[in-house]
Amino acid sequence: MTDTAKTTLWVIIILVLVGVIWWFVGSNPDQQNPLNQPAVVQEVEIPVATTTEPVVVEDASTSISVQDKTDATLEMDLSKVDEQLKALKADSAN
Repeated sequence: MTDTAKTTLWVIIILVLVGVIWWFVGSNPDQQNPLNQPAVVQEVEIPVATTTEPVVVEDASTSISVQDKTDATLEMDLSKVDEQLKALKADSAN
């Protein structure tokens, strides 16, 4: 036998052995499949710590209204933003 024939024979033997072992493990009826078992759910109560933060009162000239969506309120908010941008530009120019 040539070396190629011997190598091919050993490869075939190894593949057959792996296939037989795979078939035997897959068809073993005594082994339980963990995928078919229902999952056990354990409920654990986690303590929740609550903290109270003081409410910061903002200056009315710089605060933006979140609740009122009228055009007048939006225009006023945009003018406040423009004023703040102008102040930042003036500060950065110095």
